[in-house]
Amino acid sequence: MSDGGELIRALVVDDDPDMRRLVAMSIDLSVRPVEVVAISDGSDAIAKWRAWQPDVIVMDIRMPVSGLAIAQQILAEEPAQTIVLFTAYIEDGVIDLAERAGVCEVLEKDQLHDLPTVLEACVRGRRELSA
Repeated sequence: MSDGGELIRALVVDDDPDMRRLVAMSIDLSVRPVEVVAISDGSDAIAKWRAWQPDVIVMDIRMPVSGLAIAQQILAEEPAQTIVLFTAYIEDGVIDLAERAGVCEVLEKDQLHDLPTVLEACVRGRRELSA
């Protein structure tokens, strides 16, 4: 569905292969061209992030290695990194912890249809902040 514009490179991290496909398909609906790399293991996310330097990371919170913990570590190293977290159920305090870490957005899985719009706003907002 892209109509041009600057490429968005997105790293998707989820331990469930069906969710990885669903998130990648949702990102593909972006108005900009996208390149998606999807990985299954949160423990590999930091190494992949360092090697690939994506524009945005879209990551499940509930995995064997917590997506929130990974986000906190990445954002401590690179505060300008755009991260969107998602989960089936947002537990008390998670949004506050994510915001304090610098996560752009926390979505419930039933909100993934909003992902293209959320990614555009997050990436555009980070670029405006760094300009």
